[in-house]
Amino acid sequence: MISRSINSTDSLKRNSPSEGVLWLPIHQKDKVIEKAASLKSQEIRRIRVGINCKNFHDAEGKAWYDWLIPFLGKQFDLILTFEADFENPGKKSSCYYSFFEMIEHFTMGKNSFFDTIELRRSAFYHSPNNLFSDPLVFGAIWAKSMGIKVILGNIQTKDFEWVNRLIKFRLIDNFDFMEINKEEEDLWSANTDHYEKTLIHLLAKNGCTTSIRVSAKPIISLKLYESEFGRSKSIAAIG
Repeated sequence: MISRSINSTDSLKRNSPSEGVLWLPIHQKDKVIEKAASLKSQEIRRIRVGINCKNFHDAEGKAWYDWLIPFLGKQFDLILTFEADFENPGKKSSCYYSFFEMIEHFTMGKNSFFDTIELRRSAFYHSPNNLFSDPLVFGAIWAKSMGIKVILGNIQTKDFEWVNRLIKFRLIDNFDFMEINKEEEDLWSANTDHYEKTLIHLLAKNGCTTSIRVSAKPIISLKLYESEFGRSKSIAAIG
């Protein structure tokens, strides 16, 4: 990590959460090195790097990330993004390690290269009835105990009931920031401005410390090849 001050709490408040997540192709060092050089040439200093569940469980997935994070962390300020990509009940999951074990792997050995992580719920995510056993909550508690700041990312109006329960039981305090994603909302589903104001009111009413930020359109768009799909995929980063 080139400068821990960029990822300070004050800096997180100042910077827009609009940077997209960089989902890099696995086992393709040449492409990663090339893209890193391209980002540096654009004077980009901070990137969000996605930790892909399927890639992590590849035969050499851990070894790949053990190379990738230090390589990028020496050149950029990193935010690691973990998406809880659990499939619907009854379907076999492609992940052999738990969501918490993935977070533990990175925070135990490589947290000198980052001081912030982002946790997201995928479209397939099903939170357990017991919030205290929720993988996102458990992962956030662990990360906070390691001195790492935690962002609850990609929150939409459909997540209101779940977020409201986190607030009610003060589990939301394990997240430093909550980012509301307006860009992917269905225009017919809800008013995100009202949603934001409602959450701010609930946080204040319950004495919670979590701050809210609202996403905007990415400033810099790039294209990387996602090897799993064999086609280009638009991503974004911000400097």
